[in-house]
Amino acid sequence: MKKETRGRILEAIAYIFISFLVVLIAINGVTPFKIPADGQIHLARYEQVFQSLRHLKVPAEISFIGPGHNLNAVISCYPWLGGFLFILPRFFIFKHIMVAIFIGFWLVNLLTALAIFYLIRTLRCTNRLLRICLVTYWLFNSYHLNLLYFRMAFGEFLAYAYLPLAVAGIIKIGRKEKRGIYPLVLGMSGIANSHLLSLLIVTLGIGGYELYGLVSGRFSKFEFKSLIISVLSSLVLASYSLWGIFYIQANNTVIVPFKNLSYVDLKQSIAAQLSGVITQNSSMWGIGIIGMILLVVVFVLSVKIKQIRPYIYICVLILIITYLPLSNYPKLIQYFGFIQFTGRLLTYVVLFQVMAMTILVREFSGRAIKAITVFCAISVVCLGAISVVKHEQGKLQENDGLESYVYTINSTNYYQEVQANNYGNFNDYLPGKGTMGSGPIYVHTDPWINMTQVKGTYDRAEFKLVSGKSGLGSLALARYKGISYQIRLNGKKVNLVNLVNSDGIKLSIPKGISYLEVSSKPTTMTIIIFLASLISYLIFGVTSLRCGGRKSSFEICSCF
Repeated sequence: MKKETRGRILEAIAYIFISFLVVLIAINGVTPFKIPADGQIHLARYEQVFQSLRHLKVPAEISFIGPGHNLNAVISCYPWLGGFLFILPRFFIFKHIMVAIFIGFWLVNLLTALAIFYLIRTLRCTNRLLRICLVTYWLFNSYHLNLLYFRMAFGEFLAYAYLPLAVAGIIKIGRKEKRGIYPLVLGMSGIANSHLLSLLIVTLGIGGYELYGLVSGRFSKFEFKSLIISVLSSLVLASYSLWGIFYIQANNTVIVPFKNLSYVDLKQSIAAQLSGVITQNSSMWGIGIIGMILLVVVFVLSVKIKQIRPYIYICVLILIITYLPLSNYPKLIQYFGFIQFTGRLLTYVVLFQVMAMTILVREFSGRAIKAITVFCAISVVCLGAISVVKHEQGKLQENDGLESYVYTINSTNYYQEVQANNYGNFNDYLPGKGTMGSGPIYVHTDPWINMTQVKGTYDRAEFKLVSGKSGLGSLALARYKGISYQIRLNGKKVNLVNLVNSDGIKLSIPKGISYLEVSSKPTTMTIIIFLASLISYLIFGVTSLRCGGRKSSFEICSCF
């Protein structure tokens, strides 16, 4: 076997192992696997998607499984297609659900590793050992671990996985490489199919970068043409996810997530990082003590190494923004409050930090640099693993007021926990007006009716009603215009009262105990767009293979 071939194989094995290790520290059968409230929300919607696809059905536009028990439209308003890799193992592993979840996390982290590897390779770092170390940092830094396990923000850590592909595509297009379209399209459509807020932030970032190129005279016709093709292709691949939220909000007035600009408290963040605490508390988020040390070192070195200045300066600028008390400025919240937490920008801090470090080790790859890089990579793995294990064991006091929203799941209680209404007052995207916590919610249950959800599947939910009297009653079950509902009360089909102001479900309820079944099927247009998205991905894959030749599939394999 040639030395080059052996090196490629070993590097590939390294990424497989690193992505396996980042999951093993959390799901290992020794320490309990804890999930926060957001984790339950996302696992529930993925469970509904899995059940739908297993029955060869397109998922309904409303949620029958998960928090709220109010038939909310989270499954339409929060994209899931980008996380199909996470769902995939469930089709082959039925009994041992935690094994399927482990493999799902591993596949997502393998994608995360390969995507950042591709960006590092695009930046022309050829040393395999240094590339492995940089990939390790991308996976094990404190903020990524926070996204994975402490917040379990599926949309954000999936966007984190696809982000490097989009950046690599922009770099390649800037070099006038035609193949740059492929990673850009895959990255942007992946982000769009995972997390709409990240899509907005990345789109604004790319737009600002290209606008700067236009003003500085660097912008070329080739870039313009490539970007237009990329935008159109990304929209087609993401059409199902974008259609879901558009259809609900175009036909209804709904409560949207709250607006804020909660900032990272510098003192609290540093104290948390020094003590190894990773937490849901947004004022304490950070990239980890190793990350901060590396950032300071690279920033100091930028004084003499001009190649890394643009990346590290942007990195530091974004980090400073996360510390600014922007929540004190209502006007800023009005326009930028959709970000909610400035700590979310830490994704881009780590991105530009890795890019700066890549160029640094590319230019200076002597023994000393290699030794320091390996030491930092090992340190970030050890510290990250300790933080996660202590969290799973309950030995870290987060002091963030969210402890009551942390649950332990295993293969035995999985279905019970994802079905449970653990998250009180879950009102996301319910019919209403304004933002969460400030606007009115139209759905409500009359005080003489007690309603409990007893079962939820991929296309229906069953509720137990205990009524103190007979009469027309309102139930806190969302009813959206444009969505078809089939209602059965005590086994008999009933008609709903005409919809007014997108209010909840109203029907005549007899005194005593009754059982209500609500089912729904996706609209014809939703089915058509879903199938069109799948066909588009197939065409995109075939086209990238044919047009790219051996260096196709955005060169992931050949770059090894």
